[in-house]
Amino acid sequence: MIETGRELIAMEGDTPVSLRMIARHAHYSAGVVYRYFPDRASLFLAIRDAELDAYVGRLQTVFDAHADPEARLRAVADEGFAFASEQANAFGMNMLTLLWTRAPQADGKPVRIRDISPSAARLHALFEATITGLFSQIGCTKVPPEMACASLMAIITGAVSLPGGSTHKDLPERREVLSGTIDVLIAGWRQAG
Repeated sequence: MIETGRELIAMEGDTPVSLRMIARHAHYSAGVVYRYFPDRASLFLAIRDAELDAYVGRLQTVFDAHADPEARLRAVADEGFAFASEQANAFGMNMLTLLWTRAPQADGKPVRIRDISPSAARLHALFEATITGLFSQIGCTKVPPEMACASLMAIITGAVSLPGGSTHKDLPERREVLSGTIDVLIAGWRQAG
């Protein structure tokens, strides 16, 4: 059902994909689908978590392949770019942006809330391990790791959303922008100490 839902949502045109449509395409009764997914949003979250599980596996492989913390960060960012680009191509959005939300506190200030799904938690743990490894190497103690993780995700998401460059060389390729921005970010972290 998740794979059928993923395929249908990726191809979704003017007519929104319904759970009944997914049931029909997956050769199940609507009752079976509704037993597992009470609404479209819950199916979407299951699809998202399946995508994130696959991504975490890819990211763990990249993480384990690089002993040098800076090389690891660059490789993790590049894999993040690849994943986010695939998601944008398949769903018209970047799944990384669905991992964070904000809610107002009693004082009216928003507070960051992490997605509590196990898939999202594993993804965040890998990003945080990447950042803390680099911070340990460069002696950065003044930048909160959660801010650094959010900055890295923002850079990845921003690079994905840029135009893809041009033949006239007036726009750099998105991966060049990602790499250059990471250079600036790492330099800032080094300077902050």
